[in-house]
Amino acid sequence: MRLKKENGKGRPISICLMDIPNLAHINNKLGITGGDKLIKTVGNILSSNFRKTDPFREIQ
Repeated sequence: MRLKKENGKGRPISICLMDIPNLAHINNKLGITGGDKLIKTVGNILSSNFRKTDPFREIQ
């Protein structure tokens, strides 16, 4: 299992799932490219607040 591999040292692990509200509306208004840019921007903001050793994954 992926989580076991990521956390092989037996330490506690947290999982955070989030949704970007109105993403479909943003895609309709700005196009898929605009929506993709928003997702990348949010991902960059989130990942910059994690330690470099913390795994950060996108689920589609």
